[in-house]
Amino acid sequence: MIRAIARECEGDATFIFTNGNEPRIHSLFEFADIFSPVVLCIDDIDLMTGNRQEGNTTSRIALFLQKLDGFIRKNFFLLATTNDKKMVDMAASRPGRFDMILDVNIIQPEHYLSLIKSKTDRQDIISLFDDSLLYEFKNRKVTGAYIANLVKHLELIFQTNSTTVDAGYVWKLLNESYEGFYKEPKSVNDETGFQVG
Repeated sequence: MIRAIARECEGDATFIFTNGNEPRIHSLFEFADIFSPVVLCIDDIDLMTGNRQEGNTTSRIALFLQKLDGFIRKNFFLLATTNDKKMVDMAASRPGRFDMILDVNIIQPEHYLSLIKSKTDRQDIISLFDDSLLYEFKNRKVTGAYIANLVKHLELIFQTNSTTVDAGYVWKLLNESYEGFYKEPKSVNDETGFQVG
């Protein structure tokens, strides 16, 4: 979504993209204010604002809120993303500070193949994603990011040794990577991690 918005801004506004890890909040807003019109996009805003309920420092939140309250100009727009909106301080996300909050849900199964085709134009990779594999994605409720990562991995493997890639390889990759991304680690004797033997 952010990429699509950035493309739409081309020629009409300056698009500034930064990460929530950026500690210089004052400098960031001051820099963005040079341009007009400007769209400032802060990825992972929870890293910038923190959350007082979680015991995070309030100085960054206070400065961020001050900056939000300070710009009213019609040619300054702020976009922000987070993977968990509960991590964003309530004062930063209340109505009046942001005009709109959109929840982006998990990718719908009917869009799996479109996503795959947008990530690769190799027909030999696209053909590996047959109905049974797409159905398994639906059962496991995988994310679009997971599917995109899977395609990226297959692209890399095809560049080095395409003979190893077949439907069986993709299923094996799905099972192994799914465990890593989605399953809780298994405990051994109520302990998790390396075992000293």
